[in-house]
Amino acid sequence: RSNHQVDESLTVLERGVAAAPQSGYLRLYYGYGLLWLGRYPEAIHQFEVYARINPEEANPWDSMGEAYLIAGIPDRALERYARALEIDPNFSSSHLGRVWAFGQLGDFRSALAELDAIGDNLPPHLTADQLSFFRAYLLSRAGRYREAEAILARLAGQSSPSPALTTAICQFRALLDIERGR
Repeated sequence: RSNHQVDESLTVLERGVAAAPQSGYLRLYYGYGLLWLGRYPEAIHQFEVYARINPEEANPWDSMGEAYLIAGIPDRALERYARALEIDPNFSSSHLGRVWAFGQLGDFRSALAELDAIGDNLPPHLTADQLSFFRAYLLSRAGRYREAEAILARLAGQSSPSPALTTAICQFRALLDIERGR
């Protein structure tokens, strides 16, 4: 998309929010449009309004968490994700966001524990293999290379891993070898 199209889309969403200020979903989409343009304070404001409109819905709190995470404020992201999980303990994208936030803070023990909390309740955009790959990544960041490599070996040894997964495993193994001086 060209910048003109993005600006035009954002203008349409802004008009929609002005016309229907109590629409949580318009606030959500407008907030994400602002977020992707790097306009973090404005995006967070839209998610805050969405949360005031629908305080007992987990999604606005999760979106606020994501905005804080992208803005590089993981402690505030954790607070917003915690609120989303108070409302809906199975809101898997909030668990995943908490994994990233703990990782940003260098708290890999908590990140891995949060990854365990996702269990079989995967977000719709993640497969079990991707979650395992993510676990290997977190383990490696915590210096637990052998465990990470064991996961990668298991993933690579599947009957027919996807080409994308095979490529990611090869690239990740190369990174680990570089880090470990091999």
